[in-house]
Amino acid sequence: MNFLDWLQITFSLVVALIGLYIALSRAPRGRVLETTRVAGVGVALLGLSYFVGGFEGSAFETPLVTTVEPLLAVVGLLVVLGALFSQRRTAGRRR
Repeated sequence: MNFLDWLQITFSLVVALIGLYIALSRAPRGRVLETTRVAGVGVALLGLSYFVGGFEGSAFETPLVTTVEPLLAVVGLLVVLGALFSQRRTAGRRR
């Protein structure tokens, strides 16, 4: 593994931890929308997918890993997009 692989792993962990922080933060009521928390879970899933992709080599690239990586990315993307569309629809009703 070279420097760029380690950089990708570090960056993906930071993104995943930020997503988990958003999803699990305890702010006063009404300050953090539920859709923002759901989007935080999606960002954490995307970071985890990027984390799994950072490991290269025959020892890491098993059939399970090559299946899990794109599934995490697709589910994370769908969760983020679903939260964004839901938030937009909810904001449209408030006006």
